Amino acid sequence: MAAGILSLTALGQVVQVVPRQSRVDLLNEPFSADAVTTLVRTLANGTHITRQTMTVKMYRDSAGRSRSDRIPGQFMAGQPASPAIIMISDPIAGYSYVLDSGSKIARRTPLKPGPPDVPIIPPPNLQAPAPAANGLKPQFKTEDLGAQTMEGLVVEGRRTTVTYPVGSMGNDREITNVSEIWSNKELRLMILQVRSDPRNGETTTKIENLSRTQPDPNLFLPPPDYKVVDAPAVQSRVQ
Repeated sequence: MAAGILSLTALGQVVQVVPRQSRVDLLNEPFSADAVTTLVRTLANGTHITRQTMTVKMYRDSAGRSRSDRIPGQFMAGQPASPAIIMISDPIAGYSYVLDSGSKIARRTPLKPGPPDVPIIPPPNLQAPAPAANGLKPQFKTEDLGAQTMEGLVVEGRRTTVTYPVGSMGNDREITNVSEIWSNKELRLMILQVRSDPRNGETTTKIENLSRTQPDPNLFLPPPDYKVVDAPAVQSRVQ
């Protein structure tokens, strides 16, 4: 059986699903943490633009219930921030919820039997893109970076380098993307991810404020002033 592990990328905040772990493996492993994503872009004239694109507040209790609060960053200083997207998965009660803070509505969806998804950020899906029309394919190289300690946890690192050959996308020089990922096996949690792409800049997602204490149980329930609206029974994935 598998349990959901999700990936977050900074540009567009795309969610990717990768192989899952059993919910039994995640029981009695409560935590709360903030996953902060920052994008740094360097313009042709040397100007650096640094922007915090997303903060995800993540919670999981010892029963396997989980919650994630996605808080988008401001695109420009002085502009109002977009509302947070709050998602709750409660495999004990058998429901997931999406909270709409504007209308104070909790959209409830039954969970199908089986392992739930959890708000974790692991390595991205590194499947090779389709080859260019001329048949040129990107080249992949993966390196084991060993182990070290981050946020009080033992983490294991991996670096993946993707090289696009000359002419594969109209480029007159090779384009090299590098992704470095440090993950903790015990919590099934990615602690640090740094992705460097010369076309888009450097994106860093880092876990901060990690706590192994039990989160407040009320975090996994719709607030009492919210109206619960039932949605069709489909498989729900918490991001």
